[in-house]
Amino acid sequence: MQFLAGQGTVAQVNQEVMGYVQQRNIAQLASDATKIADKDPNKAEQLLETARRLTVKIGNDDMLASLNQASDELRKTRKISSNTRKTVKMGSRGKTIKMEGDIDEQSSLDETIRNITGT
Repeated sequence: MQFLAGQGTVAQVNQEVMGYVQQRNIAQLASDATKIADKDPNKAEQLLETARRLTVKIGNDDMLASLNQASDELRKTRKISSNTRKTVKMGSRGKTIKMEGDIDEQSSLDETIRNITGT
């Protein structure tokens, strides 16, 4: 951490690291949704939808497929099976994508994701 004097100084964010943090936030949303699905399917559905929207913005198609599967199952049965829970859990760990792209484009994505997740 570096402290600099002056109001004009703005903290620089490593975009690649921020992308991985955002993917971790998505994984946490998905994990929370699977944990509460049996008790509160409506809240679980909201969490999965938030995770799904963030995943679309990042462009992680593999994780999106796992989230869509869990959302579909939750809508149809009002539960998430243990196999789907495992798929989502493993998917959030094993389907992380390499972050790259235009810094300006990524900055607006970062702001959107921070607003949605509160981080």
